Amino acid sequence: MNVITLEQINLLDLPSLPLSRLGELPEVKAIYFSFSDEGEVLYIGQTTNLKNRWVSHHRFKELATNSCIKVAWLEITDEYDLNSIEELAIKHFKPTLNWKRNAFLNEINRGDKAIDQIADIERRLVVIERLADRLTTVERLVLCLHKIKSLKAENQLLKEKNDRFKVWRDLTLAVTTLAPTDTAE
Repeated sequence: MNVITLEQINLLDLPSLPLSRLGELPEVKAIYFSFSDEGEVLYIGQTTNLKNRWVSHHRFKELATNSCIKVAWLEITDEYDLNSIEELAIKHFKPTLNWKRNAFLNEINRGDKAIDQIADIERRLVVIERLADRLTTVERLVLCLHKIKSLKAENQLLKEKNDRFKVWRDLTLAVTTLAPTDTAE
């Protein structure tokens, strides 16, 4: 049995496809690597079916912004090895988009969820306001108005939280952009 170490893995030697051809991926158990044409590993994951995993991958939108991204895979025969090999690969390659390594992206995802919650509350407000227009009894109208007031307050809190998040995100991006890079002299 040949044992391969992570240091021996060259992504360019692994089978790979550009993101535009993900429909051609094989249906195999694998550790997959999303990487740029410069060889920078952006994301590592594991799957029991590579083709199905990429049908609706949560990182596809982020990765698709760069047309030079490829997905390479290392076929794994034993499904029980997937977790440990993935963990070792993440520690070795340190991909920038793995959530385990990048809390900043988790915060961005939370901000997106807040935006979705705001939109949901606004939709509910419209429905309740339409119902209130049709009600004839005072009691029902008062109940609807209380609900509207409550939802508007909840919506305002979420908007304020989202605004604070945007400021935090912009500051974080500015700091990372301005951070000095290590250069060899």
